Amino acid sequence: LQPEKGWKTEAGVRANLMNGRFVRDASVFRYRLTDGILSRVNESGDTYFVNAGAIRQIGVEATFSWQIKPWDDHSFFRMIRWNAGYTYSGFKYGRYDSATGDFTGNRVAGVPRHTLVNSLECRFPHSFYLFLQSSRTGKIPLNDANDEYADPYNLVWVKLGLDRIRHRSRPVDLYTALDNLPD
Repeated sequence: LQPEKGWKTEAGVRANLMNGRFVRDASVFRYRLTDGILSRVNESGDTYFVNAGAIRQIGVEATFSWQIKPWDDHSFFRMIRWNAGYTYSGFKYGRYDSATGDFTGNRVAGVPRHTLVNSLECRFPHSFYLFLQSSRTGKIPLNDANDEYADPYNLVWVKLGLDRIRHRSRPVDLYTALDNLPD
């Protein structure tokens, strides 16, 4: 194997508005990789690695955080915050010839093009909290030929807890959570 080589350029912007109640962060990037290392599985099921040629990675990442209700010790909803994150991954093979075909221009296997994550955090009296999170992942190419894809999927996570409990002078967070609710 040869080491991977590449150049990455990235530009971003961050804004903090309304005294920190609204924060946004966004960046775009481009990574041109040569001699990219990819995994392969042989007929026996053994995994090995090869230098597969060029990979072009173009992407966008953006996050937003909005404190809908600022902290207030005197109300039932002490605080409410919404967070969102989006990632676009336009990852494609540049020059990529293998023994099984020419995959130049195909999407990189295992990388979804779109991912969106949203969460809502609510704080209540006596250190109780509720955290909800949903994640949407777009279809994922499963092989270099891009003729098989995993379907898009959603994940939902709910967590109810109590934090700031003192146990032997150490903070403890007690919670119960449900994960992967759509399934």
